[in-house]
Amino acid sequence: MTWRSDLPTLLVRLAVIGLCLVLLLAPLPLGANRLWSAALMAVAMGALAALYGVAVWRQPQLCALKCQTGLVLTGIVAVMVMAFALWQTTGWHAAEWAHPLWLEAQKILSQTDQTFSLTPRIALDPTATYTSVLRFGMYAVVFFMALSVAAHADDAHLLLRMIIFAGVLYALYGLSMEFMGLNMILWMEKTRYIDNLTSTFINRNSYATYAGMGFLAAVAFVLRRWRHAWDEIDKKNFWHDLLQRFVGRELVWVLLPLVLLVALIYSDSRAGFFSTMAGLVVLVLAFSLNRKLSVVTAGLLALGMVGLALFGLALGGAGLLERLSGSALASDVPYRWRVYELTWQAILNNPWFGHGFGNFDQAFRLYRDPSVEGWVHKTHNDYLELAFDLGLPMAILVLAALAYLVWRCLMGAMERQRDAIFPILALAVSVQVGLHSVVDFSLQIPAISVTYATILGMGVAQSWSSRMRGSTS
Repeated sequence: MTWRSDLPTLLVRLAVIGLCLVLLLAPLPLGANRLWSAALMAVAMGALAALYGVAVWRQPQLCALKCQTGLVLTGIVAVMVMAFALWQTTGWHAAEWAHPLWLEAQKILSQTDQTFSLTPRIALDPTATYTSVLRFGMYAVVFFMALSVAAHADDAHLLLRMIIFAGVLYALYGLSMEFMGLNMILWMEKTRYIDNLTSTFINRNSYATYAGMGFLAAVAFVLRRWRHAWDEIDKKNFWHDLLQRFVGRELVWVLLPLVLLVALIYSDSRAGFFSTMAGLVVLVLAFSLNRKLSVVTAGLLALGMVGLALFGLALGGAGLLERLSGSALASDVPYRWRVYELTWQAILNNPWFGHGFGNFDQAFRLYRDPSVEGWVHKTHNDYLELAFDLGLPMAILVLAALAYLVWRCLMGAMERQRDAIFPILALAVSVQVGLHSVVDFSLQIPAISVTYATILGMGVAQSWSSRMRGSTS
């Protein structure tokens, strides 16, 4: 074989390694939640997608995933969302669809200078919309790239290991900062969440979501190892082989999810903890049904997970338990509920076209009242904010596409045998992230969305059998 024939394979390997590096480095610069870091990551993903695209164009058999109608429709929805969001920044629509402040500004400026021309737009801040389109496009690229490469089981396992490695690495960093009493994020002094573990993230809830995804990935990894270890036990020397494997070699792997669980608990995020536990329930239940475990075995597995959670709480759950007190909830729930009410009123003011993708921070100020104090930067509900930004029809379309992908993972979790752990994990993480998004905005943090898009891509890719994917991997 010549270097020309080997080049497509080399490009694919570089693309996979590059995606692994993105997963590893994304949380480092404050969760990539700054314009420069998100833009840099978007450029990197664009370059990696180009490498992979050239390789598949030269050698189509390198892509093991067959074209599926649902995936094509999902891609069309992604393009529609970006096109619609860009349209919101133009004046190519009826004037009454524009944000009221544009119309008010046009009226005032026309009184002072009749020659001045101002184009009213749906998006109050077009620059924020451009940034949101850039991020959304990056997440779509990450998903479809993970979907393509994870059709090969070996690459799916590589991505899973990288997600776990990155999660444990940032958990250890956060725990070391916590135990040393250093209120620092990298070289910067913390100004918020001083008593909470946030690792390299600013917000404790954002880190809790990230740690929760890593925890569920680590649990899935351990369950898969234990399943293979159980299948390889010598039945003639059952007890001896069982103790040798599980008390010796296999038990050490429990440290991976334990480290991530303790870091999650030290974040003191209520929603982060309970949404992760909900994901854990789905993970254990789906794994038990997939492996057709007996009631006793499934019960023991569930009991082990409960024990792991209680052990983590015992190590560092005092702050979390304090935040679950009635007084803490009583001061937080009414305020958020009022924000939700005002957001819904704003949605109904322009239900078809929204207020501009990524424009909640600026556009919501027109609708807030004295009952809401302080700066409301986010809705703390991704579903409401999506409808606020894009309007109800487009928001429903986005959620329908996402629901299809999660449904594919559910089908894979029930139908597949080999490598079923990937759709099972994607299903569990989708439940975790989906529940947390009801009360927070973690999916708006690029490092979290990139990690979730990768896990979801892995799960969807492995939800079909090897025959359906066109691969024997």
